[in-house]
Amino acid sequence: MMKYHSRVGRVKVETVIFDWDGTMAMTLHLWLAGWKNELSNHDTELPDEHIVQDFFYEYHKTQLKYPYIDMDKSAISVRDHVESGLENLTLYDHAEQAVLAVKSRDIQTALVTSSSRPLVEKGLNIHALTDQFLSILAGDDGFGHKPSPIPFNETLKRLDANPETTLVIGDSAADINAAHNANCQSCLFMPPENAVFQDAAYLSSLKPNFTIESLNQLVDLT
Repeated sequence: MMKYHSRVGRVKVETVIFDWDGTMAMTLHLWLAGWKNELSNHDTELPDEHIVQDFFYEYHKTQLKYPYIDMDKSAISVRDHVESGLENLTLYDHAEQAVLAVKSRDIQTALVTSSSRPLVEKGLNIHALTDQFLSILAGDDGFGHKPSPIPFNETLKRLDANPETTLVIGDSAADINAAHNANCQSCLFMPPENAVFQDAAYLSSLKPNFTIESLNQLVDLT
């Protein structure tokens, strides 16, 4: 499946900004496994979709819904679980090949992620991907978080890139909205593996310029 929407009209792509979690790396699955493990320590078993809703997207309400869980301590425990799991981190199919294929067309590549720099650098190093990006901005680098355009504007500045010829690829509403806010083109990544993390109807309503379900389709957009 590949869909194209003419929000701004298709133009030549000269820069691609990748998301990390849920786009390049299957770290969302590590976080889900971490929360399932932590909840089992509190004799709590929930369907995956409830964990995603309550512990990923409505975190500000979680302590009220689960008053018997010390969320600060649990968050540290889950992060430790994720960090240990990075040793066996799985990339999405064709992730590395997609970056290399884009670069082979003399297109600039960058990474903007909400993950902390230690976590993302560990994952990148394990798969020897660090040197494949001209710029990497992490969530704790001081440029704010998506959907703010600030980390994207900083990336564009570093690469001397034009937003109109920049394509942002990501799996979440924050990615698509950030791309819109930075006046970049947007590509929504919706692989089958992400179904539990994504609301397809809502994400489609954000009108990304492109929608793909496999990273090997990215080269067709550039």
